[in-house]
Amino acid sequence: MVRDIARIAASRGIAFRLPEPFPANTLRAARLALIGMNEGWGARFSKAVFEAEFAHGLDIASIRVLSGIVAGLGLDSASLMTRGAEPALKDRLRAVTADAQARGIFGAPSFVTPDGELFWGMTSLMPRCHTPSPLRKRKVDAAGGPQLSGLVFTFGSTRHTKGNDHAW
Repeated sequence: MVRDIARIAASRGIAFRLPEPFPANTLRAARLALIGMNEGWGARFSKAVFEAEFAHGLDIASIRVLSGIVAGLGLDSASLMTRGAEPALKDRLRAVTADAQARGIFGAPSFVTPDGELFWGMTSLMPRCHTPSPLRKRKVDAAGGPQLSGLVFTFGSTRHTKGNDHAW
């Protein structure tokens, strides 16, 4: 798996470095991502976490690393780290995790289309992004890549909806 990821990253000109330790404890990052999804900065945070972990090999379980990511986004890291430990947020993460498990999601990245079809891993989803379908509306992001509307994405053990009700 690691060699395959390294090949895919190299073919796309993306830096890849397996972090130590791996897998990391993603609970703090997942809780922060959940806050961010509700406040409109979740996509930027998630991208920064993945870059920190897989391009720079940083330990995303580290409060120092996560605080740096949050501060780098121009957000109040002390406040967000405190909010990330609140019992209500922990309960919310448990709920979205249970929902993901009920859908059959078992790892990241996972994708669920609006019609309920589950894909695990980028290689299983990407061919479908390039195939027009009446069930899947194609959009193009700022970089010119395809997007599917109404998808459910996982980040660690959380679930986020890409569609009209939440910003991704």
